[in-house]
Amino acid sequence: MKKIFKKIEFKISACFFVISILIISLMLFSWYKQSSSKLMTYEKEETSQEVKNASIYVASYLEKNKNLASLLAMSAESQNIMDDKTDFKNLKDIIKVSEKSDEFIKKIFLVSENGNIISNEKVNLETNKDMKNISWYKKLINSNNMAFASKADFSKISSDSSKNIISISKEIKDKNNKRLGFVVINLSYKFLEDFLSTINFGKYGYVFILSSEEELLFKSKNMEDFGKKDYEKLLKKRMKPEKMDFVSSNVFIPNTQWKLVGISFSNAISNLKKQLIESSLILALIVFVLTLLVSIFVSKKISKPIIYLIGEIKKTDKKLYKIESLPQASSEIQILTKEYNNLIDRIFVLTEDIEKKEEQKRTYQVKALQSQINPHFLYNTLDTILWLVEFGENEKAIKVTKNLGMLLRNSLNIDEDFVKLDKEIEHAKNYLDIQKIRYDNKFTYEFIKKIQTSSLYVPKLILQPIIENAIYHGIREKKSKSYIKIIVEKNSEYLIIKIIDNGLGPKEKKENIPTKLGGIGMENVNNRIKLLCGEKYNLKMQRENGETIVTYKLKIIKEI
Repeated sequence: MKKIFKKIEFKISACFFVISILIISLMLFSWYKQSSSKLMTYEKEETSQEVKNASIYVASYLEKNKNLASLLAMSAESQNIMDDKTDFKNLKDIIKVSEKSDEFIKKIFLVSENGNIISNEKVNLETNKDMKNISWYKKLINSNNMAFASKADFSKISSDSSKNIISISKEIKDKNNKRLGFVVINLSYKFLEDFLSTINFGKYGYVFILSSEEELLFKSKNMEDFGKKDYEKLLKKRMKPEKMDFVSSNVFIPNTQWKLVGISFSNAISNLKKQLIESSLILALIVFVLTLLVSIFVSKKISKPIIYLIGEIKKTDKKLYKIESLPQASSEIQILTKEYNNLIDRIFVLTEDIEKKEEQKRTYQVKALQSQINPHFLYNTLDTILWLVEFGENEKAIKVTKNLGMLLRNSLNIDEDFVKLDKEIEHAKNYLDIQKIRYDNKFTYEFIKKIQTSSLYVPKLILQPIIENAIYHGIREKKSKSYIKIIVEKNSEYLIIKIIDNGLGPKEKKENIPTKLGGIGMENVNNRIKLLCGEKYNLKMQRENGETIVTYKLKIIKEI
């Protein structure tokens, strides 16, 4: 039984069980309050955005038809509307096409001040020679070119939306700005129903349109059962947002006197939930006090060995070492210390193993890079020897064969990472002698040593690939005689070797090191230098005053 009480698991469980009750209670309460607030804010923003988008759509559709009415009002034939003898054929054709192009346009007609009506269908409206005294014509005059809702005969709207229309009118004026009549476009209520029915305000949400006098012009389908009292009650609630059990948003539809209203009902917070939260808060406060007293006592007992262990582990950030176990610590802490020390042992073993593998990997990389020999050069050299023998140039053939043998011997010996600089220079000379004979003395070469080189070491096979690049990409295509200079010097930090030629230079952009320029290639040489000497050592190429200059920045190595 004592072992159970001594275990850190029991101590921590006993301590934080009480704390957990407090944390969970506070988290639930905080979550509930924040979620309720965020939900209400979200619903308000969503409702507002939906209403705003809907108003923009309605306004844009009405604006489109206003533009159509303006187009018809400005037509040449419209200027003759007072003349009842004109047939208005072109105007009627435009009206016909416009009506067919939009399913929501019920009728388009033009009416003059003297009672002439131009339409493709019969218009059942009262007319006389002086239209200013006709009630429906007065409505057009008073509309101020804004859309208005009515029945087909321009009387007050019906509760049956199928009988209602939305009318858009545009004055027809002559050159003296005198009114000649109106263009009238009657739109079906269906365009409002079709679009506004797609707005999602929840299962019990509503959307409706009010006139400037708060008269209901349009209501969504789920408001069909609303009586006058229900509607008046809803309007009163909307005017008192602090007492609402729903989210309301409204916006004026541009270029109209209408107001689009969206109602979205939120989930009400019941009185039972409020009482539960209040009770939970009281309980949480009591638990908090008790937990605080218990945790102060228990944490001192538990934390001392843990703090010690954490402190010792932090010290190992700079240097890994094993931790001494505290005798008075709990059994779990002692086991943890032991396992940590075992982990340190495994880290030492793994680190040593990784270092060995990385060294092997680096060695394999270097040897693989060294082993890449240009087969074309070998083939061309053998072909040159054959050609020299056939033409009786035996001495030259012997010299080329001898140089090739020395070249291959140095190239194929891949066990060496570094060679003496003098040996590397000798290897380059053998290669240059072969190429000089092959290209019939098309170039000369010169080695300039500004320092003592006998004690210096460099990575193997770094000169020949660059010289090969100079010949193949610079000198070979040049008609006049060329030269190659190899200069060896050093400063306080680097051994510097420059290979200079006056050939045509590579076709690649001068700022880029070519990735594969003959044989092993510049990139290969650059990579080997970095692998063997370090990242700050490299080679770079530049073109200057008709010369291609490749500069090596190498580590100064005097012993291997």
